[in-house]
Amino acid sequence: MGIEEKPVIEHVESGSTNLGIEEKPADYHEQYHIDPKKERKLLRKLDLAILPMTVLMYLSAQLDAEILDGSDTKYSVTLLAFYITYVLGSIPGTLLSKAIRPNLALGGGYVYRELISIAGRYAYLRAYVGCRIARVGVDYHEQYHIDPKKERKLLRKLDLAILPMTVLMYLSAQLDAEILDGSDTKYSVTLLAFYITYVLGSIPGTLLSKAIRPNLALGGGCIIWATAATCFAASQNFAGAVVCRLFIGLGESMFGQGIVLHYSLWYRKNEISKRLSLFIGMGALAGAFGGLIAYGVAHIKSHMETWRILFLIEGLPSFVLGCLVVAFLPSRPDRSKYLNAEETELEMARLASEHLDEGDDGIDWNGVKRAVTAWQTYAVTFIFSCMQLLLASLGGFFPTIIKSLGYTDTDAQLFTVPPYAVAFVAMMFINTASDKMRIRGPFVAGVFSLNVVGFATLLGTENMKARYFACFCIVLGCYCAIPLIQSWVANNCGSQSQRAVHLGYLNSVGNYPAFIAPFIFPTKDAPQWKLGYGINLGFSAAAIVVALLMIAYYKYENARRNRVEGKPEPGQFIDVVNLHDLAPGFRYTL
Repeated sequence: MGIEEKPVIEHVESGSTNLGIEEKPADYHEQYHIDPKKERKLLRKLDLAILPMTVLMYLSAQLDAEILDGSDTKYSVTLLAFYITYVLGSIPGTLLSKAIRPNLALGGGYVYRELISIAGRYAYLRAYVGCRIARVGVDYHEQYHIDPKKERKLLRKLDLAILPMTVLMYLSAQLDAEILDGSDTKYSVTLLAFYITYVLGSIPGTLLSKAIRPNLALGGGCIIWATAATCFAASQNFAGAVVCRLFIGLGESMFGQGIVLHYSLWYRKNEISKRLSLFIGMGALAGAFGGLIAYGVAHIKSHMETWRILFLIEGLPSFVLGCLVVAFLPSRPDRSKYLNAEETELEMARLASEHLDEGDDGIDWNGVKRAVTAWQTYAVTFIFSCMQLLLASLGGFFPTIIKSLGYTDTDAQLFTVPPYAVAFVAMMFINTASDKMRIRGPFVAGVFSLNVVGFATLLGTENMKARYFACFCIVLGCYCAIPLIQSWVANNCGSQSQRAVHLGYLNSVGNYPAFIAPFIFPTKDAPQWKLGYGINLGFSAAAIVVALLMIAYYKYENARRNRVEGKPEPGQFIDVVNLHDLAPGFRYTL
């Protein structure tokens, strides 16, 4: 399959401005000559190559948070230790993924990898050139000569290669969070230690996936936190627990937003949200599985404490998963051994249709500057920070909140399962609808409205059934917001460097409110928890306001650009590499 440029060149040479194509909105596939079947095939192949390992990695990292139990000062300091390194390392970590050539880290396998990727690089060049020549109003599949059947087949192959590992990764990472249970100060400090390194390491950790092969960065992060989680099971004192939590946060910071960046390398804008919903949905399933696992382990008769058994159960398999990610997760489309030459050309043509053609070597510092100076970065990061406060509150105190409804310790773990299970199903429907409608903001405001309803109900009534229903609203609203916000960022950043830094900001700056989560549910407030409920209610309402303002701004800016530039022509080249989201022809996703 190739990109036929001759018809366009002949029109240009003849001086004709009428290329024989009707001036009406053209279909994505017709405009770029893309065969929907081939596209779907490519997407399946991408998902198969990327998602499994990245999801498994993230899942493993999340599992440990649910094991901790406490609320005293030492516990809070332990939690804080994590956030310190996580916040400080997020921006440099994200930039590191763009700073150097990925192949420099390949070592002995460099020559072999370069040889097998020649066909992929050639296909990338052809797609790159085609993106600049075919600027006429034709269908996406037609312009890039893509067979829709082959595209569908490719998508299935991608999904099979990518989704399983990435989904399992995220599920494993979330399970540890669901195991922890407590409300004293030591418990709060232990939780906080995780966030310190997680926040500080997010930007450098995300950039690491740009600087070296993504599978090395993501798999390495999974191995680090899995090792730390296993060591946590053997900790004998408070200091040891805090140190382990710091390393758990460091490991997770390497793949938290790195997986989102990795998805954006393989999938088009309208394909990413529903796949992120499956990825993030593992966090909701982790809530369900974590409760079930904790319930089952509580009935095991052993001389070892239950929480130690739980961390061993989630830590050891996650280490194996990290090794699998390093070995088998596809790295980049133009040099992946999972795609043959035809599939590589098809995939690069799909990406070129959305001007995703920035080179993958080094960091585009203009893109970094744009991400740091754009006020939209901080507005969306604030929305994400509101969600992170909710998530941190859920991860550390949800079982305790359930117990406040009148259930025993063991039953409280079991009753955390239904809200997470419902949230997982809802995420798939909501994010698929967002992809089809090509909008993000209204859905973001909508799911935060569920949080407002949930916390208002917890504050306003003592009815146990109503309060349990409120828990459903909170879990659903919290988890549905994550892939929507991440997709919103990915869609509205012009270049990979801008996207990497903005995604890093989500986990670094966006995680600061999580620092207070361990301290807003003090034991003295039990079982009403009015302080914690009220703060989360206020942040949820603020997120809705900011989301609505962002929608209004994007709508106004798109209309202004249409007046000044005229509406973008189908197939128009948009120089996002040099001008990012300010490029003529670029339009924001509402």
